[in-house]
Amino acid sequence: MFGGAADDERLDRAPFRLPRPRRGAVLRWSVATGLVVLAALVLFVGSPARHVTTGCPEMPSPRRPVPPPGSVGVPVDLATAGAAEVVRPGDRVDVLQVAAGRVAVVVADNVLVLSVHAADQALADGASVYLAAPVALARRLVGVAPDARLAITVRPP
Repeated sequence: MFGGAADDERLDRAPFRLPRPRRGAVLRWSVATGLVVLAALVLFVGSPARHVTTGCPEMPSPRRPVPPPGSVGVPVDLATAGAAEVVRPGDRVDVLQVAAGRVAVVVADNVLVLSVHAADQALADGASVYLAAPVALARRLVGVAPDARLAITVRPP
């Protein structure tokens, strides 16, 4: 029964034949295969919008800090560089106008510090802070005379 001559004859003949592809079938199969491979690639890699990062939370952003809603950013040049050493972003400060021989006048009170820039070698003294203030207060800060000396006092947290 097994291993006989009749079994060997049947194995020599193919039990089936592949049909000859019809006109355009090869093209359809290659296009379908290409689309499947492309879909798998898109699923594997993902959309490019998901991989865009806006910055790590532990690394400082190279951009200017954004003021909170309802306020605008105002750069203020300070008379002394020592103020930049004690104030940090997130602190609340009062801005004072200091005139020679006169009492200091409060120009803005309780404004948020967004960033601090210490004096460099080009400037002999002074520093600048970037503050978030309401529009009316920002206009008062910008309207201070250019020769006026400004100082800040840090409010307790």
